[in-house]
Amino acid sequence: MINSIDVTKSKTYPMTKAAYDYDVDNEPYEDITGYRSLIMSMRYIAQTVKPDALLAASYLSTKQSAPCIREYKSGINLLSYLYGVHDQVIHL
Repeated sequence: MINSIDVTKSKTYPMTKAAYDYDVDNEPYEDITGYRSLIMSMRYIAQTVKPDALLAASYLSTKQSAPCIREYKSGINLLSYLYGVHDQVIHL
């Protein structure tokens, strides 16, 4: 499902307020393995080269046992953000 999403529209922030709006998109997301793969991949990127996205990735990783559509959309937002700032990384 991730292959069909356009992430080239860069986001300004790693996480939006919509991630915390519990009245919207609270139905369960069916592909739990895909969600875990998406979030943990972005968490690895955030830990190694993009620490400003680490809080968003950590928050989304707490929702791994029962993710909702809202968390999945927030994960795609984080993916779009990371894609948009891929040339702005910390080199150690």
